[in-house]
Amino acid sequence: MKHIKSLMEKVGKGEGGFTLIELLIVILILGIIAAVVVLNVGGFFGTGAREAAYMEKDAVQTAVLASMIDG
Repeated sequence: MKHIKSLMEKVGKGEGGFTLIELLIVILILGIIAAVVVLNVGGFFGTGAREAAYMEKDAVQTAVLASMIDG
């Protein structure tokens, strides 16, 4: 038991945590990465809706032309 206590005391000494500056830098980097991901994913959703509208327009145009040909 004494061995475990002395080992725990040795491990705890001399070890420091992260400084506030280091934590802020990590949070800043994670925020930048999150912003880039959100902006790129948001662009994909807008593109999908636009492509769906173009496909719908083409389908309507084809149907109108077919009905004009059939009379």
